[in-house]
Amino acid sequence: MKRKWMLNIFYLFFILFFGNALLKVIPIRNNDNSFTNILNILKENENDKELILKFEDYRYDMRELDFAIEHNVKYSIIFSGNKNGTIFDYGSNIKGKFRFYFVENRKEIIKFENIIFENFNNEGYNANGIFMLLFSFKFKNTYNIIFENCTFKNNSQDIINFSFEVLNINDGKPTITFNRCNFYQNREKIIFSKNDSFRKYISYDSSNNNIIKMNDCRFIDNNGMFYSEYTNFIFKNYIITLFEGDNNKYTITNTIFKDINLKNSLPLISDSKYSTFNISNIELKNIKLTNQLFNEESDYYFDNINLNNVITNSKYLFYFLNHNIVITNFYAENIQCLGDEIDTSLISLLSIYNSTLSNNINTNKVYCGGIHFNNEIIINVSNTTFKNNSNKSNGGALCSDNITNLELNLMSNKFFNNSATNGGVIYLMDKKTSINYNRTIFLENNSFEKNSALNFGGAIFYNLNSPYSINANNNNFTSNEAEIMGGGIFCSNFNCLSISKLNNIILKNNKINSYINNYSSRPSYLGLNTSLNNNIINITTGDLLSLKFTLYDIFNNTYIDYTKYYSSLTLKVLLIEKNNILDNHGSNEKNKIYSNVSLIGNVGWFIDGICELKHFRIYAIPNIYSLKIIIDGYNGDIIYKFNDILIKVNDCEPQQIRMINKYNIPYCEKPICHESCPDGKSAECIKSSNSTNINDINLNICQCLPGFTGEKCDIKVFVNYR
Repeated sequence: MKRKWMLNIFYLFFILFFGNALLKVIPIRNNDNSFTNILNILKENENDKELILKFEDYRYDMRELDFAIEHNVKYSIIFSGNKNGTIFDYGSNIKGKFRFYFVENRKEIIKFENIIFENFNNEGYNANGIFMLLFSFKFKNTYNIIFENCTFKNNSQDIINFSFEVLNINDGKPTITFNRCNFYQNREKIIFSKNDSFRKYISYDSSNNNIIKMNDCRFIDNNGMFYSEYTNFIFKNYIITLFEGDNNKYTITNTIFKDINLKNSLPLISDSKYSTFNISNIELKNIKLTNQLFNEESDYYFDNINLNNVITNSKYLFYFLNHNIVITNFYAENIQCLGDEIDTSLISLLSIYNSTLSNNINTNKVYCGGIHFNNEIIINVSNTTFKNNSNKSNGGALCSDNITNLELNLMSNKFFNNSATNGGVIYLMDKKTSINYNRTIFLENNSFEKNSALNFGGAIFYNLNSPYSINANNNNFTSNEAEIMGGGIFCSNFNCLSISKLNNIILKNNKINSYINNYSSRPSYLGLNTSLNNNIINITTGDLLSLKFTLYDIFNNTYIDYTKYYSSLTLKVLLIEKNNILDNHGSNEKNKIYSNVSLIGNVGWFIDGICELKHFRIYAIPNIYSLKIIIDGYNGDIIYKFNDILIKVNDCEPQQIRMINKYNIPYCEKPICHESCPDGKSAECIKSSNSTNINDINLNICQCLPGFTGEKCDIKVFVNYR
């Protein structure tokens, strides 16, 4: 027992002795030189593992310090205030700034706890480049910077600067954390975070960004902003005002934005570009602003958002330009937009007036449109220019791929040099529904020029299944291009508007691969160019039958496939007995090719819209047949604009030899004789008596025509009239 007691005493002595060798606590009082001598204290204790500076008094006058406290960090330092909060009062001055330089690869901590930073300003004006706290990382550091239970209030100068010059983006990076901190009535930047080293890299990955975490913090009545580049912010349990800076990744959860009156022209929450926001469980309440909530040039993912009593002088509260926007569980009440747009709706109405949308790029191949709309919607766009917008999917400017009910009004707009996969400017596709909606499209005084589509519809692509009331006046389609079809306009189904019904339309120089093609559709109908008498053709089994077909689009244009997009499209003709029925694949009810017919040369391809069967030969048991047309290599419907064609197959003529082919189907041949027989000149070759299925030169007879005689029918017979 005594031995165990002595062992415990030894352990206690060891911890106290060697612990003090690694940890040093130095009290800092406001009435002695320990306060004014902080810099020397930091330098004199560089060999310690951890240094705690205890600021136990109520207030410290930072004006008594040097202009800046600059220190190269080699060990952990904690600036600790009393439990009620120690005030660092800058007294409307900028003396007493802290400068921490991290130049070695260490895993140390700089921590401020229970400190109140207030009244930091530069005699009434903001001086660029001056910060209350500067943390400079010049090497691959894994330091942790922690602010615990700190308050920043009534500061009119930039507060914190995190400056990164890490030479390798894959090296360890510091983590910066704010826990239970408060920011009140600050007038300039709260945090400035910048990493110049990332500018050296062409390939950028946000997972390499530095990390700033903010937990259970409050931001009230600040004009200050977060400016960051290549930094990932994580916010939890917040009341906050504004983020600024580019190429960042933000997560905002369990956050309240309330009692804010923002009079400047910036967005309320974020003016950050090219960033990604994941926002969930937030409330916006009692807010007045002059602009929208977010910058339009970032990706946003919303879940469980509640808006109440929000007033904006902007035309829109939410405005997103050519980026991915996902909204789930969205609730809005008493939302007012007081700008030029009087009746603004977040879901059912989209209005754009006197605007310019240019140089926007959507690289997402799944979601279509610079502006994407679906379901039931009213769209009004007037006096607006869409210029140099591109989309890897459909609709370079406007797109809907799932319309239920649409009222589209486009008036006096200019669409110039926009591009997409289909529909360089507009892509429209609706749902087939039995509900009798009043669907309308109104186009007036619009100009579509030099727009392009990778596939169809250089300016407009539409596939509308439901009936629409379409009114179009004074529209100009000039120099638009598509690579497959429809240089100006492309219609994808049979519900196409007749171009002749458009009033004062200009269609000029719209092309596909340098060929003029102002408007087009998918292949629509097939015409027969062969003249028939009474739609019945008489032939003898084994004869040739020449047929010529022309393929047209819905606008009655010959369908010329310049780009060979439909190169696999083939035409096949079959014969069936008049009262038999074949399906679309050429099979009868028993799913077998009809056995009384054998055809040769009955398959053809379209060249410049023409399919000509010049070598079509019919072998069939004598009967009356119907000609059946089959189109292969095309998944749409093609209408046949000609009457049913009946073919009467006759048996052989008496002078012909009736032959039987390997399919046991008869055909007819002209008898053949020796070459010495001048058949067709002075003789004819006739079949031998009872000749069936045999056409033999040794059996057939070379018979002289009247007026000729001799073994070779080469002697003329003269008549003596005396």
